[in-house]
Amino acid sequence: MIDAKHSVWRSPKLWALAFGQLIAWTGLFYLFPALLIQWEIELGWDREILSLAFSASLISSALSTFFTGRIIDLGYSRTLMTVSVVIGGCCVSCLPFISTLWQFFTLWILIGIATAGCLYEPCFAYLTLTYGEYSQKCIVMVALIAGLASTLCFPLTTFIYSTIHWEAAAWIIGMATVLIGGPLFWLGTSNTNYMSEKSENKSISNGLLSVMAPLFTQPLFWLLSITFGAIALNHGIVISHILPILKDRGVQAEYAMIAASAIGISQIIGRLLLSGFYQKTTTSFLAILSLVALCLASMGLFLSGISVFFLALFVLFQGGSIGIQSIAKPVITAQIMGRENFGVINAAVSFLYVWGFALAPGLGGMIWSASGYDTLISITFSLALIATFALILALRKRQTN
Repeated sequence: MIDAKHSVWRSPKLWALAFGQLIAWTGLFYLFPALLIQWEIELGWDREILSLAFSASLISSALSTFFTGRIIDLGYSRTLMTVSVVIGGCCVSCLPFISTLWQFFTLWILIGIATAGCLYEPCFAYLTLTYGEYSQKCIVMVALIAGLASTLCFPLTTFIYSTIHWEAAAWIIGMATVLIGGPLFWLGTSNTNYMSEKSENKSISNGLLSVMAPLFTQPLFWLLSITFGAIALNHGIVISHILPILKDRGVQAEYAMIAASAIGISQIIGRLLLSGFYQKTTTSFLAILSLVALCLASMGLFLSGISVFFLALFVLFQGGSIGIQSIAKPVITAQIMGRENFGVINAAVSFLYVWGFALAPGLGGMIWSASGYDTLISITFSLALIATFALILALRKRQTN
């Protein structure tokens, strides 16, 4: 167990969980964009149709989070996360054997259900319930390691499919997810105290609906949902349209590619800043500050064609803000909504967040078709502003209650 005298970096369980997350994100999430072009070439299906499978995966994940959250509240995190990552890895390993589009969609829907049981949402809920007041240290540590997943996935996948074939890339990474990720999750979630405490807690036996129903009447719940839903829409729109937006701004192609790649690095920088400053100030203050930076990121994006300075401003603020928010979200949710039945509550608060990412690419395309990228950037700014005010209202309302 972590306490004030011990560093999270000395915990074998947290190291196992962190690397388990790294492998899970690599195999169950980033593999899709890494192989998308290869699937389009090899399988002969349009990229837009293939992308719908990823949206279907995100939607199935969002719908499954309520049930996985409930399982976490009941104390079965270890079984849930281990089984989920194994099932997800098996589905990825089956991708080389498909021959029809419906099989492709089916596998990615199943992978989406698996991610609801093993990626950040269930993992951070487990850490919040298990480590209590020290959970933020644990979340920061896990997120820093797992944040390297895109850095690992794209070059590794490219090397394998360029050397052998995309089928080999899917099979090797899928099997690694099963054979390495599974044991790491099993070890990383082996907190017997948490299991026994939850099994003895009689109030947890309430049904899923009885836990969720009161949430829908609480303004705090809706303010948090709006906050994180707006953040997801903002970032989802920006990331899915970043290259055409930068081209429209007049940014040179090589600079645009560097900027798109650097956003992931900026997320890690944001998490490092949070880990360095959260003991000197509150997570809530840093979260609000990061949302103000997200507003400035849209302004930098709008002006990115003028100079490299504004392009760098956009990259640093966009990535850094999202990096901070990914850690602050479960911490603030626990702070405002409490830790009782946290798995379900966190899943409910995250519902609009996951849907925002799922709907963002298509919504961004519709806005661009109707009004152009100037309007699209204005909407991303507005979403960041809405998230800022919603979070401020939630925190103030919490203080007055």
